Amino acid sequence: MTKKILSCLLALIFCLICFTGCSDDDIPDGMYSVTKEGEPFILYVHRAWNDNRDSGISSAYYSINDGATVSARYYALPEGATLDSYVDGCAESYAERYAGFTVIDRAPSALGGKEAVRYEYTFDRASDGASANATVIQYYTIHKGDVIILTFYCSTDKYNEDYSVMFEEIRDEFVLTERKAVNHENIDKKTPEGMKIASPDGIEYVFYVPKTWVTDTSDKLSDAYFPESERSNVTATAFAPDGAMTVKQYFEACQEIYKRDISGYEFISEASRTVDGKEATSFTYKAAYGETTYRIMQTVVYYNDMFYSITYTAIDSVFDSHMSDVESMLNSFNFR
Repeated sequence: MTKKILSCLLALIFCLICFTGCSDDDIPDGMYSVTKEGEPFILYVHRAWNDNRDSGISSAYYSINDGATVSARYYALPEGATLDSYVDGCAESYAERYAGFTVIDRAPSALGGKEAVRYEYTFDRASDGASANATVIQYYTIHKGDVIILTFYCSTDKYNEDYSVMFEEIRDEFVLTERKAVNHENIDKKTPEGMKIASPDGIEYVFYVPKTWVTDTSDKLSDAYFPESERSNVTATAFAPDGAMTVKQYFEACQEIYKRDISGYEFISEASRTVDGKEATSFTYKAAYGETTYRIMQTVVYYNDMFYSITYTAIDSVFDSHMSDVESMLNSFNFR
């Protein structure tokens, strides 16, 4: 579960928050869109697939038993990187993180009418205490300065010609689009002046951010970003521990993963504070992505048997410029 929090954190650190536009006029026969609002692409899947956008990303699954899923995401292309060097970096990360990682194929391909790299690999994953093998097929392309990644995942022993054909049909209908800004402005009776809600309905807290920050509550995530080229962002996540632990112990567990998986990780400081009248701790640290250094402040509070993290991420040089806004977010954070 901590790994899931880390994945969310890394996505918010390193991806560009999304924009999109699409039309229903050209929907392929027998397919429908599972594209999250705000994406620079359209992901069509067959009607037999199940919409999985509630996960927070554009995705669908065909069979839970077979583990067959498809998803599409996009990330900022690091300065100076090429498509091949980006794929190389991902491959190195996979080799370090996944047990039994094995490259099956890497070849030129196409995605959305642009040149792409097809990358196929397998790895071992734990399944109900037993070892199982998964097959992953990814297509990488560059679109308007971003890397678009279309990913197919399936249990290796279930991967067959039928899935191969479906995957190819989905890839064939993948569309790259122009961007259209998404910025929701939800409020309630308790919303502080000059702020709006950045969290979805029906969860156990309300996350308020200044109206100058961009929000998209349709993705079922609690996050916002500042509309600048650096895309400073804040996100709120929750974690249910398996047993008793303190806030400090929780962060130490996270930190073990950060040290292993985050390039250039460097702990800076910790400071006590309150969030909605409850004791909390802000942990500040650094991370690197290519030549860019990020500073991150993760504020952790324990409430009702859950750990909540409100995490602010920015390029090191602009980190301090948004601290007054971040303080207002922390001060107005409210448990229901």
